[in-house]
Amino acid sequence: MLETAMVQLARYMVEALTGVPARRERQGTFDERVAAAAEALQEASHTVTDLEGEIAARREAVERLEQQRKVLDVDQEKLEAVANLLNQEMRADGRRALWIGIGSNALFFALGVLVTLLAQ
Repeated sequence: MLETAMVQLARYMVEALTGVPARRERQGTFDERVAAAAEALQEASHTVTDLEGEIAARREAVERLEQQRKVLDVDQEKLEAVANLLNQEMRADGRRALWIGIGSNALFFALGVLVTLLAQ
């Protein structure tokens, strides 16, 4: 009895230290164990197939995201180019509007002076 307890304690210690489950007692007949092993292998095969499908789906999603990121990078470059063009146009329009404003103010000032002189 003491020997069985010592063996069990040793198995628990090995399992705790290594993380590998200790060898368990064989249960069932040889045919039952073979059937259980075949079933476990078949389940593992299905799981691997499912995981491969999920990995392929994730890989496709990553590729789509990379393509979208490339498009966004190109669009960002185009956006910056358009913004620069608009800024240049706005500066040119601002200068033009300034000179038109100065000219129209000068014209109305001169007309005001002329009307004042004629009215006297």
